[in-house]
Amino acid sequence: GRHFAVENPGYHRKLVVFEKGEENVQMLSLDKDGICIRDLEASNANVIFVTPSHQFPYGMIMPIKRRVQLLQWAQGECGRY
Repeated sequence: GRHFAVENPGYHRKLVVFEKGEENVQMLSLDKDGICIRDLEASNANVIFVTPSHQFPYGMIMPIKRRVQLLQWAQGECGRY
């Protein structure tokens, strides 16, 4: 099945969609650049939901380096999105 990782704090209404689908959702903490990659790697997530261009509620913009790290994570295993 799908295991989702989402930003914490983040846009809470997206959780309703995941919960209605009875999906496994993990809340991952943020640092100054966005979602923590170490926490993501330690999770069992295979789908990540992020807001890189304007993180809600903080409004931070995810640096290119962190975006590349997320893409590398996604490419690390088949079935990651």
